[in-house]
Amino acid sequence: PHRTAQSYYSEVPSNSNDANDPNNRINIPDRAMGSDTQNILKLAGTYLLPYGISLSGNYRFYTGKPLTRTVVVTDLNQGPVSVPAETRGTYRYPNVSLLDFRASKTLGLSRGVKLEVMLNVFNAFNASTVINQVTTLGSSYGQPIQILTPVGAGFGARLTF
Repeated sequence: PHRTAQSYYSEVPSNSNDANDPNNRINIPDRAMGSDTQNILKLAGTYLLPYGISLSGNYRFYTGKPLTRTVVVTDLNQGPVSVPAETRGTYRYPNVSLLDFRASKTLGLSRGVKLEVMLNVFNAFNASTVINQVTTLGSSYGQPIQILTPVGAGFGARLTF
C-alpha cells in the first residue's frame, strides 16, 4: 500500500513543555494537523424580492476536526505528561453544518444617500455541535468544553453617500 511521507509535525503544548522531549513525539508520525478539515462545502446566494428587499443565505458544512485522545502518565521524572493515545485523526469531532440568513432593504434618503437596514440570523438550525471536549481518557472523557454558538439575530444599518 502507498504511504505518504512521514511527518514529524510537533506542537509545543501550551504549558511550555519541551517539544524535544521524546514523550511529546509519541504517535506523531503521519498524524493530521489539529486544524485539518477533510471536506468543506460553502454555498451562498441572494434573491431579490419586490420592493427592493433582498434575502441572502450562507450555508457552510465541514467535516469535524481531528480529536486526539490523550492519557496522562504520572510516574515520570519530569512529572505528569499528557501523551497522545493514538495518532491524531483516528477520531474526529462531529461534522458541522451552519446556515445564516440576511434580509435587507435599501432606502433612498436623498440625492446619493442610501440607508440599508438588515436583519441577520446566525446558526438558523440552532446546531449545538460539540467542537471541543475533554480529550484525556478517564471519567471526564468526552465532556463538552465548547459547542457552536446558538441561534442569534442582529439588526444592522449601512449608510452610504
